[in-house]
Amino acid sequence: MRMATEPHQTTAWGARCARWHLLVAMVVGAVVLLGLMPFVFDHWFYPAHYLSDLPNDYRYAHATVVGHAPYRSFFPEYPPLSLWLIVPPALSLSGHVVDFPHYQVRFAAEMFVLAAACAALVALTARRLWHDALRAYFAVGVFAVFILAIGPLMEDRFDMGVALVSALVLLALVYGRPAVAAVLVGLGCAYKITPIVLFPLPVCLVGWSRRLVVICALCLAATIVGFLPYLVTATAGIRHVLTYQTQRPLELESLLGLPVIAGHLLTGAPLYIGVSHRSWSLAGPYSTAMTSLATPLTILALGVVVALLWRGRTTLRNQPRTLALGVLALYLAFLCGDLVLSPQYLIWLIPAAVLVALDDPPLGLAVLVTTTLTQLEFPTLWTGIIVLRPVDLLCLCARNLCLAATFGLALRRLWRLPGRAAKPAAARDAERPSWETAAADQAG
Repeated sequence: MRMATEPHQTTAWGARCARWHLLVAMVVGAVVLLGLMPFVFDHWFYPAHYLSDLPNDYRYAHATVVGHAPYRSFFPEYPPLSLWLIVPPALSLSGHVVDFPHYQVRFAAEMFVLAAACAALVALTARRLWHDALRAYFAVGVFAVFILAIGPLMEDRFDMGVALVSALVLLALVYGRPAVAAVLVGLGCAYKITPIVLFPLPVCLVGWSRRLVVICALCLAATIVGFLPYLVTATAGIRHVLTYQTQRPLELESLLGLPVIAGHLLTGAPLYIGVSHRSWSLAGPYSTAMTSLATPLTILALGVVVALLWRGRTTLRNQPRTLALGVLALYLAFLCGDLVLSPQYLIWLIPAAVLVALDDPPLGLAVLVTTTLTQLEFPTLWTGIIVLRPVDLLCLCARNLCLAATFGLALRRLWRLPGRAAKPAAARDAERPSWETAAADQAG
């Protein structure tokens, strides 16, 4: 006669199986992203490393390896931690600088490794959120689809590092570690300034409490550590990093360039394309007005998202699945309002978009369509866009309209998050997440 299985044995067996499924999902993701995807991109419908930013990165890496001091002898426009990914592919085993073709291959391999790590983090986050092994497999599969949507662009830019930071921040928030998330945001700011837009999420989780001061201090300290020692020894170089970004003109691909292009297409008004700050700038009807509106619109877009996140902070605490929506909305607000919208910026959205797609397929599909259109306009149709071919400009306009619609859909989802209702103290304590309850008990 078969003995009945004890409940604790069943639970232990289920947990062990879940861990194995998670490990298998991570391995599958690594195999796909490290083995299959490089082969696919080498046989893509346009050449590998087409219209790449790598020559400029190689110049910075070469100068660093031969002994020139960054931010003193030469002035990168990126924050200091970015050099940790830009420089190593230029080093040979003998300590000399590799040639540019080898640098391209090494840099691409580095980005694929980061993509595999990012996929593993997304799978781990999905397993934590849904307690379902199948979701981990779905997360890896959807992640691979997003990589295909952005195309070989991901292997020639270091923005996959921003995606990795976003995945780490999401994982820390889902595990109820807002202090760790604040540190990661600070380090991300020292890697590429834009992850700072994620800082409202840990702030909303801790609310008005003593922990808010700690969160702010940790984020600031991590940012300062990331910029050391250049804050003392190369202040002019660090100042260049900040002023470079604020002085950039209206970019051709930006959402704010849409009225300018539309004015040209509808009225025949002159439209001029130039090159400034290593990007294609735009001048034409309404371009001056759009440039002056960029900062207020960015602040407004981010402010609306932060206000909605603050309003729904109780839901963020009690339903961690909504945290991915918060990350996605914050990045979309920045992309829609900024003067600059380079195609690689869509890489930042991938970790949050994957998790959102598992819970909200329409919004995930909107991000996927926007990402695919981005690869279509750059680099596929780019040569036609810069010579102002109307058909190609319409593709760029379609991408920007899709981006705006995606942001609007994300705002609608945030608006539907329930606000904090007035409840008895006992009920509110019962709804507090475990990490907050434990902190309160320890303080008591």
